[in-house]
Amino acid sequence: NMWCDRYGMDTISTGNVIGFAMECFERDLLSKRDVNDIELKFGNHKVLVEFIRKIAFRESIGNLLAEGVRNAARKIGRGSEAFAMHVKGLELPAYDPRGAWGMGLSYATACRGGCHLKAWTLSAEVFAPKYDRFSTEGKAKLVFEKQNIRAAMDSLGVCIIGGRAIGVEEMVRVLAVTTGWNLNVKGLLKVGERIYNLERLLAVRDGISRKDDTLPPRLLSETLPSGPAKGIKLGKKEFNRMLDEYYGIRGWDVDGR
Repeated sequence: NMWCDRYGMDTISTGNVIGFAMECFERDLLSKRDVNDIELKFGNHKVLVEFIRKIAFRESIGNLLAEGVRNAARKIGRGSEAFAMHVKGLELPAYDPRGAWGMGLSYATACRGGCHLKAWTLSAEVFAPKYDRFSTEGKAKLVFEKQNIRAAMDSLGVCIIGGRAIGVEEMVRVLAVTTGWNLNVKGLLKVGERIYNLERLLAVRDGISRKDDTLPPRLLSETLPSGPAKGIKLGKKEFNRMLDEYYGIRGWDVDGR
C-alpha cells in the first residue's frame, strides 16, 4: 500500500494486474525473458515491490501492465482474457461474487466498471437471514437499493464508512439544514435513483449496453476450489436472471437502455 500511495497508483488495480501477470507466467503465456528473469509466481511476495516500481515507471513488462488488466489481456491473448478480472476495464476488488451472487450483479451494472463502492451487498447477503448468498432471489432489488443510496451519499459528500454510522435519516436532516430542501428518506432515495439513471444515460451515449454488463468468463464458468463456497459457481443462466430483473426494476429495456 505504501509504495502504491507514493507512486499514485490504485492498490486494487495494481494487485489485480500483478496477479494476472503471475497466472500468465505460470501458464507459460509470459516467459522469463518477458519478466526480466524474475520468478513471477504466486507466493513469491518478494517480487511485488519490484513490479509495483516497474509499473509506475513503465519499465519492461511494467509498460504493458500499466495499461491495466483488460488491455494487457488483449495484447497477450491466447486465452488470457478468460482470467482477466475486470468489468468494463476496471479491475475487480477482493470480493468473489461466486460467494455472494449479488456482488456479481453489482460489479456488472456499476457504470464505471467492477466497483465495490457502488453497491456493497456482501454483508446483507452473508449475515441477513432474508438472503441466500448462493441464490438470485431478491438480489436485483438489493443492488438497486444499494446503488441508489450510494449515489445520494456520493453527491452529499458522505464517506461510505461514516455513512454506516450516520444513517439515511440523519443525511436527510443534514440536507435540510444545508440546502433548505425538505426531503424525506423516500425522496432522497429517488434523487439517488435519478443520479444513477443519468450516469447510465451517459454510459449508453458512449456505447455501453448489456454486452458490457457482464463478468469475467472465469466467474461464470468455474467453481471455487475451496472455502465456504467450494464447488459453487455463478452460472450464466443465474446471472442473466438477475440482470433481467434488475433492468426491469430500473425501467430499462432488455439491452440496458
